[in-house]
Amino acid sequence: FFFFFFFFFFFFLILIFSILVPLFRHGFFDFFGFLFLLCFFFFAFFFRNIFFFLFFFFLLLLFLLFLFFIIILILYMFILIGFIFIFIVFSLCIIYIIFISYFSIILEHIRIFGKHRQTRQQ
Repeated sequence: FFFFFFFFFFFFLILIFSILVPLFRHGFFDFFGFLFLLCFFFFAFFFRNIFFFLFFFFLLLLFLLFLFFIIILILYMFILIGFIFIFIVFSLCIIYIIFISYFSIILEHIRIFGKHRQTRQQ
């Protein structure tokens, strides 16, 4: 029984850390989720019943996956808003540059054409 229990313990520990490795890359907020998970992990470990242990473990795994997906969605939302903002700013700059350059070319043509008409009239 103890071999079975410790096999599950180390298997789930490896599974937890394989899920937590991407979480540590995304900020300080996940560290509290990791501490929360460790507290409940050792709390459930002190139960001698394997089913309580697995129940708490899967509850915490669901909580951690939910936290992970929420943080990823928030990060992607900020990245998307940043890209949209950069796209709008660059497109406005390009439109402004094109408008100013074409407007200055048109004004230059009007000035040259006006001088040309004045010299012909004189």
